[in-house]
Amino acid sequence: MSNLEVEIAGLREAGRKFLQAADDVAASQAKISAEVDGRDSSVWGGDEPGGVFGDGYSKAHAEAMATLADIKARLYAAAAGVGKSASRLEAQEDEIAARVASEGGR
Repeated sequence: MSNLEVEIAGLREAGRKFLQAADDVAASQAKISAEVDGRDSSVWGGDEPGGVFGDGYSKAHAEAMATLADIKARLYAAAAGVGKSASRLEAQEDEIAARVASEGGR
């Protein structure tokens, strides 16, 4: 049988870090959207190279924004999952401690 030791405070800190990372991605995504969304390919120039670049950029931008949204969602989910794990482990430890105390340490 193997032993697993978990530092609950460390888990909670990891959850906070996941949450902060998700918030940072969300802020970056919002900043990019504010700067770029709503612009069409004309921002890159009306000549042929500008039009070609702008068309390609629009598709790449949409894909990048979708990727950021996915990363953000996964980070928020990780933050929630780590937090739940910490809470469950803490409750389990409390239950075991209460049981030992009620049995007089037997």
